[in-house]
Amino acid sequence: MFRRAEDGLPPDAFYPANLKALGFFVNGTGHVRKIKYPDKNFDYRFSNNDRHNDVRREAFQTCLREEVDKRLRALGLTKLYLANPTKPTPGLPLPANPPPRPSIPILAPPTEILRTKKKVYVVINDSNQDLGILAYRQLQRDLGINGGSVINYAKEIYARSSESKDSINIYDDLAEIKNKDRDTPALIVLNPGQLLYSHKQDRALSLQSWNAQPRKSICHDNIRIDDNLNYVPGMKTAKEHIDFAWRTVFYNTESKYIHEEAQVYIVAIEDGAANYLELVDKNPVWFAARVAALALISPNKVAAQFKSRKARKFLSEKARAWSHTELSSNPQDCIGIPGARIPGTNTVPICTTFAASDQPSAECIFTDFNVQHEILNFFDEVASSEDPFRWCNPDFDISPSILQPAKKEEKTNNPGFEDEVSSEQQAIDELCSEIKHMKASHVATPFYPIDPELNAGSYNLAKRIAIAESELKGLETKLLAKGGLKAGQGEEVRGKWETKGGGPKVPFAGTMVDSEALKAAGLLETAEEGLAEVDSGNGGDVGRGPEAKSEPEIKQEPEIKRDPEVKTGPEIKTEPETNKEPEIKREPEE
Repeated sequence: MFRRAEDGLPPDAFYPANLKALGFFVNGTGHVRKIKYPDKNFDYRFSNNDRHNDVRREAFQTCLREEVDKRLRALGLTKLYLANPTKPTPGLPLPANPPPRPSIPILAPPTEILRTKKKVYVVINDSNQDLGILAYRQLQRDLGINGGSVINYAKEIYARSSESKDSINIYDDLAEIKNKDRDTPALIVLNPGQLLYSHKQDRALSLQSWNAQPRKSICHDNIRIDDNLNYVPGMKTAKEHIDFAWRTVFYNTESKYIHEEAQVYIVAIEDGAANYLELVDKNPVWFAARVAALALISPNKVAAQFKSRKARKFLSEKARAWSHTELSSNPQDCIGIPGARIPGTNTVPICTTFAASDQPSAECIFTDFNVQHEILNFFDEVASSEDPFRWCNPDFDISPSILQPAKKEEKTNNPGFEDEVSSEQQAIDELCSEIKHMKASHVATPFYPIDPELNAGSYNLAKRIAIAESELKGLETKLLAKGGLKAGQGEEVRGKWETKGGGPKVPFAGTMVDSEALKAAGLLETAEEGLAEVDSGNGGDVGRGPEAKSEPEIKQEPEIKRDPEVKTGPEIKTEPETNKEPEIKREPEE
């Protein structure tokens, strides 16, 4: 029987948690791009081995979390650590470095500043996300570091504050708030996703990060989780974490981390919303007493699941939900009210429900700026009332556009001629979008002398933009000749035309014409064939430049007619041919 020794097994995958070593950089707009291709995003399928892909992704996302932490510190948010102390009193947030015992970090202003805030915003995220991250798929692609995390939400809260009128542009990347203890709302971000604690790394981890930890070899299994050592007592589940944070931070009468008159405005996302609602149903007095307004993102709860009458009353009066629906993508459209089914479904919502973005993934709903804007408008409406704690939702009606889905279906099921898009037009649209993205990436890429290592990638990107624009011009010209461009697009293409003389001459229709004129007329293939014929020497002595224009070029064309021996062509008529006419007069003799 054969056995392979452990020291002979292939080593585990390893990638450094360094963006430059991984081949990426952060551009001027806060997007993470490849150094060699500044318009390309992170690609998970780096290898055929999933272990390599997972470890590389974890190294990359570790860098992203560090970038998010750096930007949040500039906005006045730091990490506070929840730990189960040896004392019988509730757990206390620790202000600076994590203690040696297990602890779970949350995001909040420093405790001495947090105590002074009378308006507190809370984010209860989904248990599949890391601290401060809303959606990696958005963070790594279109929305960048700011849009894929809570950074833009924190900036919007700060910008709406009446006390935030200063010289900085808060929406700039890496914007920093100088006076962090000013009278602006506080933001607290709970952490139901990082509940595993690694004593070796001395930090909290999500399940995905835990499985990406180094192993003895690539053939070994994941590191085993010990229920007693790798969890913080009292925070083994996401629901327990929310409960622990609520009792520790919001209702700690000894330390008083929250002002006794503070108004709490909560955004709960996916299972973070479901867990919080279960706690509200269990103890509505405790978990709803200080809440002025509640925004739910895809809560996945219906009214029949609630047993407490106080909880149902609280949700109908204080809460609003935003969920994805095929009926609308406008976050202002009301799609459901308590006590009535959402049109087209059997779902009875727990509170007034609105449509969300067109993103089908629930984690991408709150990253939509329009949804964030409507939620903050909702919170501002409550805060501006005489008594936010007594404020109640007004009566809503389902939006008329939601009640008329038949007309939308009729329009989509019977497309007219204008809705049809040819494959050529689709290729033009895709190329235009690609060129727009490449130009934006080129502008956002630092150039010498800021970062000399990016010069090669920026130069190659400029070349690719020029090639793509040339290809786009050819496609537009060719489709214009067929009359296949969209309405108004033809005039736009014609407006870009330039008169160019002295182009290479090619034979066409018995004469020599400018090849650029043929291309402008849409005869690209004819022009290319003529140029190829001239290059091969079959096009006469015509040159490829403007110096080839001379009289011998014009006099070469009639040489065929000057040959007296040619008699087969119908264009050559001589006297012997006209003498054959008397043959017709022989018919009477027959």
